[in-house]
Amino acid sequence: MLTIELLERSYNKQSPLLACERDYRASLEEIGSQGVAGPIYQILKENQSLTSVPAFFKEGLERQRERHSYLNLLIKNEAERIVAALDSEGIPAIVLKGLWLSRRLYGSSGVRQTGDVDLLIHKEQLEAASKVLLSLGYIDVDIERHSSYHHLFGKWNPSTKMPIHVELHWHVVQTDYCRMECDSLWEQSQPLPSRDRIRELSIPDLFYTLCLHGAKHNMASLKHVLDIVRTIHLYGAQISYEKLLRRAREDHLYGMVVMALSVVYRLMPHLMRVKPFGETKTWFPWNQELAWRKEEDYRLFRFKGLAYYLHQVLFTLGKLDLPRYRILYLWRMVFPPPELIRIYLGRPATDSSFGLYMRWIGRFRQAGRRKAAPARAADIIIQGEDLR
Repeated sequence: MLTIELLERSYNKQSPLLACERDYRASLEEIGSQGVAGPIYQILKENQSLTSVPAFFKEGLERQRERHSYLNLLIKNEAERIVAALDSEGIPAIVLKGLWLSRRLYGSSGVRQTGDVDLLIHKEQLEAASKVLLSLGYIDVDIERHSSYHHLFGKWNPSTKMPIHVELHWHVVQTDYCRMECDSLWEQSQPLPSRDRIRELSIPDLFYTLCLHGAKHNMASLKHVLDIVRTIHLYGAQISYEKLLRRAREDHLYGMVVMALSVVYRLMPHLMRVKPFGETKTWFPWNQELAWRKEEDYRLFRFKGLAYYLHQVLFTLGKLDLPRYRILYLWRMVFPPPELIRIYLGRPATDSSFGLYMRWIGRFRQAGRRKAAPARAADIIIQGEDLR
């Protein structure tokens, strides 16, 4: 991926960052598709690399960055309403990712593009927190009702003509594949300014959860890579890899942390000078462009090529710590919950579970054929209606 090459050369103070105009245009397209113009612009500026890029590339970054900043401002207003309402109702919450992560990593909530609000709550307060969201005009749009760690709400935003989603987490990863408890996250969290019950993660916990989040999504987006790279550059002195890996082993999440960091260190070798990491794994193939196929049509059924599926399966098997977790993953890959099959294949609620599974298995026989794709999960809310 050309954008990775551009960033690595910027960190190494090399010039030119890319070989030719065509490469810069291709990189700009990558950056636009993955929504990372703000972080990349700021990194290039801090590394004094903006003078090394063509004018059209810099101007393109600035246009994308301004658009993302405007969208983030709209999300920020909504996010502040949500946390204020939770705070006034006496419901503790920890902010995850999104605007607050942008502020911690880049000094402004407008830099890192976000489209939703992620909050960690205590599971026993899910009902109370849900009522707060419903009172603010959100509706329950959760399609993954088997989920063991979060619940999804949404509301149509007429300004952007896009939905705003809120994820209420009571855990940060799927609990079927680990034995992590979130008590320590709460114990080490810090209060946000001017909020009584709204908190943010400590730096070690933030880094841990960023690794877990990236691994959960199989490091599909440059955003996952940049979050980890940026945290290492800014807060590396506050992070102990020895403690992190010991904790991850205890939680049965060692594979997720190591696989995430292995991808980051393989893509960005300069990090070995910044903060050496001795557990980098090289046994699995990695192609960031191939990984991106997971996110570019997320939740759509479309055959993406055998190389993509091999890529995904190898990474997933590598990130799961125990044989029983790997067996469970393979079983669910072939036999996912019926409600997910219904969404993925765009089937009506009248279809029986048996019928859904027959269609699901039948899709493997037609894998090489293009099919009309069902609606994205992000588009379930259309003008305020719950079309689940």
